[in-house]
Amino acid sequence: MNMNGCLNILWHFPFFGFLFALFYALFGAILCCTVILYPVGLGFFQIARFLLTPFSSALVTRRELNLVRPEERSTAAAAYSTVITILYFPFGLIAAAGALFAMIGEFLSIIGIPCGIVWFKALPAIFMPVDKVCVPKAVADEIARIKAGDTVRRYKGETEEPETHSAERHSTDNFSEPLPAVPQVRQYDDDKLHGIIANPEMYKASLVDDCRRELEIRSKGAALMPKIEAYDDAGLREVLANPQMYSDEVLYCCQKVDAERRRIVRERQEREAELARLRREQEEKAAAEHRAAAWKKQRPYVFAAIAVLILSSAGIWRYSYHQEQARLEQERLEHERIRIEQVRIANQQRAEEQRIAEQKRAEEQRLAEQKRIEVERQQQEAKKILADKNYRRSVGAYIVGDYHEKLEGIVFYVDNTYKHGKVISISHNTDGSEYGKNWEDTIEWCKSLGGKWRLPTIQEWELIYKQFYKQSIDTEYSLDIKRGSTFVKSAYWSSSKWNNEDNCNWTFRFDKGCRDGCYHNYCLYARVVSSF
Repeated sequence: MNMNGCLNILWHFPFFGFLFALFYALFGAILCCTVILYPVGLGFFQIARFLLTPFSSALVTRRELNLVRPEERSTAAAAYSTVITILYFPFGLIAAAGALFAMIGEFLSIIGIPCGIVWFKALPAIFMPVDKVCVPKAVADEIARIKAGDTVRRYKGETEEPETHSAERHSTDNFSEPLPAVPQVRQYDDDKLHGIIANPEMYKASLVDDCRRELEIRSKGAALMPKIEAYDDAGLREVLANPQMYSDEVLYCCQKVDAERRRIVRERQEREAELARLRREQEEKAAAEHRAAAWKKQRPYVFAAIAVLILSSAGIWRYSYHQEQARLEQERLEHERIRIEQVRIANQQRAEEQRIAEQKRAEEQRLAEQKRIEVERQQQEAKKILADKNYRRSVGAYIVGDYHEKLEGIVFYVDNTYKHGKVISISHNTDGSEYGKNWEDTIEWCKSLGGKWRLPTIQEWELIYKQFYKQSIDTEYSLDIKRGSTFVKSAYWSSSKWNNEDNCNWTFRFDKGCRDGCYHNYCLYARVVSSF
């Protein structure tokens, strides 16, 4: 397998070149089905063939292919291809630009350089696929060689000559050889030789002697001329190639016969070249007349085809335009329908939200009204309770500062119903000593009172201080009536631990109105509380 075969395999794997060939083949089939773009479709088929073996083939034009394989083509087909070429130009420009950018990207990626080479070779065909043909690489090389030869001949100014028979070409080649060297005096005619001899004083003596010798040779050679003229070209070449073996008279006759034969050959070649030129001119004139006649005959059909193509294009464009307009109108109607539906849904949602909001407001107003009525009722009942102490006793209601007969304590907290709350004992645990009792004595005293009494928490002491100490007149009045003892300005035990220590509790100081920590070995006052 040669290098081109390896590159073809590399083009297909891993660069998937066969997919590009398949794409161009499918697109070419679609264009051929349209009939109008049949030349472009054929060009795409040729590109697909090239992409199958890009390194073993090449894309050439039909005109270039005629250099190695001439073929007849109708004028109508050529004219139609020209029209398609003109119409395809803008599309080819776009396709070539895309292929150019792809090629540049492949070259910049380094690894894709083989792909870039393929696109570089296919770029002219992509730009103008009409009349492109995929040929083997050898055919493309032969076309390039022929074109190079034509370029060289045009550069030299030579004209193309008709091919001749092999024997005639052989004789022509023989006379194309350079003439052997001859003396200068042999180029003179007889009159000039006689003139030099007649005036020897005007010329060199050697020249005069050469002229006399030349006249003697010519006079003696006249007798040998018929015999020399009978020699063929090979005999003449033999004599002229070996001048030392023959006399001057024989050489003179051979040179003269050779020069004459060369002149005759040149004249014949000139006549043949002139005849060939005239024949070419006649053929070109006849071909031009034939093309003109064919064009004149096929011109209506070509114009009709162009008109059909233009009308078909216009019809296709008009149909596409109407289809696009219909699509846009459908989209507009669909958008309008969607907009109307969205507006309807939004209105429904807004109406539903308004209805729900109104229901919510109505419910809130109803609940607020019920709450207001209940509050007014409670306020009226509270006013009635506060205003009439006997009424409070009849309904079992209390306010802060009242004496609770059953528990025998002073109320220091009630809820909103005035029927539930807390009371504090009317006396503390002192036995007459100055400092009260320590923690253990206080606990024993609480146990002796029964399970309904307990030490107040520090928070309850703060509430008691707030309720009683600032209303000391009413509290002391109630305590005096019931033979109780008033609050002293000292510290009272609470049930709340101080900093989670087992031997220390919070105390509340009535003399300062604040809490304080105290160990259990201190002797302090104590009062108990209960709930009702």
